[in-house]
Amino acid sequence: MEERNVFPSCIAYREDGSMCRHPATILDTRRGGMVCAAHTPDHNEEHAALQHGKEQPSCP
Repeated sequence: MEERNVFPSCIAYREDGSMCRHPATILDTRRGGMVCAAHTPDHNEEHAALQHGKEQPSCP
């Protein structure tokens, strides 16, 4: 049986215009969906730091 990603994908767009699609664990109410720690907006910064440690990773 194939193992599948159980997390929703990040709905944010990268600088090159492509969709991020990394596992998303943070609800972004302004975007209307889930985002990864790299795309967490300022209003969710504290929440992301608690979930993902002090450093927020950059999107590859």
